[in-house]
Formats: sequence, C-alpha cells, structure tokens
Amino acid sequence: MKNLFILISYLAFFALPVIGRETPVKKDIIAAGELFSRFNKYGTFDKDGNVDNGAYYNVITEILKSTGLAQRYELKVYPMDRAKRGFRIKKFACFCPGYEHLDNPELQLKQFKLLNGEPLNKAIVRVISKDRISVATKASDISSSDSVSIVKGGALSPDMKKMLNEAGDVVEVDNELQNLKMLSSGRVSKAVVFYPAVIDAYKALRMEQHFPYDKSFSPLVSRDNIICHGSHLEAFKLIESRLEELKESGEIERIMGEAYIIGTKYLDMN
Repeated sequence: MKNLFILISYLAFFALPVIGRETPVKKDIIAAGELFSRFNKYGTFDKDGNVDNGAYYNVITEILKSTGLAQRYELKVYPMDRAKRGFRIKKFACFCPGYEHLDNPELQLKQFKLLNGEPLNKAIVRVISKDRISVATKASDISSSDSVSIVKGGALSPDMKKMLNEAGDVVEVDNELQNLKMLSSGRVSKAVVFYPAVIDAYKALRMEQHFPYDKSFSPLVSRDNIICHGSHLEAFKLIESRLEELKESGEIERIMGEAYIIGTKYLDMN
C-alpha cells in the first residue's frame, strides 16, 4: 500500500499544471531559400570559430531583433524549392531571396497580392569558362557542343533557359562550390554562376583568380529582396524601414561583407 501511495502521489504531482509556465508562442516563419554564402542551413565556421549562417541570414536576424519582430517571427532556412512551395501555399509569411526567384514571378505577384520589398542586395549571373578563348559573349554562343553546369533551384531568365536548352548537356549541382569544381575538373565546358554566392566558393577553393567571363554579358541581373503575404503588412513595413536605415548608414555593408555587391566591380558591365 505504501508503494502504491507513493506512485499515486508521484503521478499526481506531474499531472498538476506548472504554475507560471507560459505556452510557447507559435511564430510566423520567414522562409529563406538555401543559397551558398547567403543562407546556409547548417552554417559555416568563421575565423573566430563562430557559426555563420550567411550574409542575408545575418542581416535579417539583425532586423528581427532590432525591430522586436523576433518575438513573433522566425527565420528558417530550407532547400529553395521547399521554401518557394511553402510560401506559395501560405505556410510561410515571407520569403527571401524574394520575388525574382519565384516560379512565374509576375503571375504570383498579382495572383497573391504579394508585398514586394526594396532590394536587400543584387545578384548577377556570369557564364564562366576555363580560358578566355571560349568565353560566351551572348546567349546564342552556347551550342550543342557545350556542357553546362548550374545550381539547381535558382532564378532562370529567358536567356538562361535558352542557353540551357541549346547546351548538349546540362548538369545541375547543389551549390556554387560544386559548380566551380565541375568546371575545374573539365567535366563541363562552361558554368553558369551567381555572384555574390560564388565569391565564397572561390575562397573555399583558395582560388584568388576567378575564371574568365565577358563583363558585358550577363543573362540575368536580379535584385534579392524580402516578399511577404498581404496579411503581414505591419511586419513588412517594419522590415523595410529598418533595412533602409541599414543601407543609409552603411551598416549593411559591414554585416554582409563581400556578399554586398551593389556598387562593386562584380556588377560592372563595361
């Protein structure tokens, strides 16, 4: 009987509601599509041994904290296709790297009445080769004799689609690091790369010299931004206001480092 009494007392204690314990608030999600150096799901270690989840991750995290939105919103990194799909079905409140990375962006913008923010940064696509002799100067330079590698899930312009359709072989890779390795090993004749993502890939391979490309040719110059569903207007306005402050003060460049390419040589088309 004594043991039975102890058991009942034990179960009754844990069945009692915990006084003062608050129910965790379910936060809305800002979905980040995984992008090398900008959104890293598992992070990389910086020179001081700290985990770095990417340049865009760091900026948005700062915005959420400084505006108080971190109490209601959470930034999570997903594979790009999953982030886009979840945002499309309104599972996620917002999506970054934004509008131009959506499938049929113009249609989705109108259909879902999306809130389309100012640029967080810009991205530019370059078609790189192992030597300057074989550099592509226009989309029609890609032919059936070319094998081309590209990171899957990214934005695709009409010119990019044309190049991939004309290429004899297209190899989709997971990130820009693999993209550079494909070209370095000779498995492809050309690689379609995104700046700024590829900058860290060169660093990871300890390549100071970038592969050549024609500066006057880019099949896509996009603006990376944050887009939200209309029901999150209040949060969207706070995000945009804080982003503008970071840009005006120059703080965004300090946070992003080399990943911030607005006003740099990487966007030079001359």
